[in-house]
Amino acid sequence: MKDRIKDIQNILIKIYTLLIFGLLPLVVHKGYHDMGDIKFAFFRGASVLLFDAIIILFVISFIKSSDLKTFFKIRLRTADYFAICFLVFSFISFLRSSYKEDALWGFESWNMGLLSQLLFVFIFFCVSRSDDAGDIVFYVSGVAGTIVSVIAILQRFGFDPFGFYRGIEDVYRHEFLSTIGQKTWFSSYLMIAIPMSLHLFATVKNKTIGAL
Repeated sequence: MKDRIKDIQNILIKIYTLLIFGLLPLVVHKGYHDMGDIKFAFFRGASVLLFDAIIILFVISFIKSSDLKTFFKIRLRTADYFAICFLVFSFISFLRSSYKEDALWGFESWNMGLLSQLLFVFIFFCVSRSDDAGDIVFYVSGVAGTIVSVIAILQRFGFDPFGFYRGIEDVYRHEFLSTIGQKTWFSSYLMIAIPMSLHLFATVKNKTIGAL
């Protein structure tokens, strides 16, 4: 039973990572007018579903466990302590804030409040405890990154194939790129997508596929 629950957990986390790295970068609703909000809604929905599923699996595993002492024995790694410290400081920051609502939910359209930080730490522990998802996550990330980059290049050459700039004044258009949104978000996304693609290129056996 324990192995079956572990297998289900790994499948759920694999699906989640595929959604985050493969679909989230491409999610668009009304162009740049609500891009941050729609992406956060997607992220929050997927993360909350994962959280609910993991909690259910945890409860089932707890009920079925015959050795509760072993069940609650947790082995922490070096990175775990940094994640826990980050969580503690996030709570302290929230408690010390004079603007509790903003501290909890985050500033409008940014949504980086305490609840988001809790999700980040939860995701870290889930992914770090799951089995290796294999190269499929890197392939999906590479495809999504290629699409995002091609759209950005076309926009910089004056083409807007999907009409994302519709309703955006010319003076502000240079602030937004591709399906990511603000140019600072785009550069941050590339800081994740490029290393993942380089990892695939360096480790994949078929170098032709890796180069693509």
